[in-house]
Amino acid sequence: MSLLSISRPNDAGVSVCRYVLDSEIMSCEVQVSQPQTAAGKGLVKADPGNKYHVASPSNGDLWVMYVHPGDIVKEGEELFNVSIMKQEKAVLAPTDGIVKRVLKTADFKENKQMVSVREGELIVELGPVPRVCRNEACGQPIPMNNAAFCPYCGERVL
Repeated sequence: MSLLSISRPNDAGVSVCRYVLDSEIMSCEVQVSQPQTAAGKGLVKADPGNKYHVASPSNGDLWVMYVHPGDIVKEGEELFNVSIMKQEKAVLAPTDGIVKRVLKTADFKENKQMVSVREGELIVELGPVPRVCRNEACGQPIPMNNAAFCPYCGERVL
């Protein structure tokens, strides 16, 4: 197992740990500290100048999240859906990237609960696309910068 990254705790005291286990990139959320804000506070706003920040387009309810930390997304790929006045709004990836963190998540079909979101609230944070395997049949992201071989297909990458 190789540890890739541990994010700083968010306002809820949760860090995202990314790691490689058996040639597969995994992530998990870990409660590492007490929440820093009271209910209603702690709204993380997206930076409009940051192309890797994906915000809620309006006040509404997040009802389905399609991505998880560590996922590779292409520009225009659907990330999540927000219900705005009983109308579904698909929110798409503004650029190619890797999902660094998901601040709010919901799956209405699974648990019949939606999560309230505010206009401009940061929902998904992307990061630059990592190196990918040159083998066209593989095309998987290379999780470590110093890797000499692809952990998925064994192709030499350096």
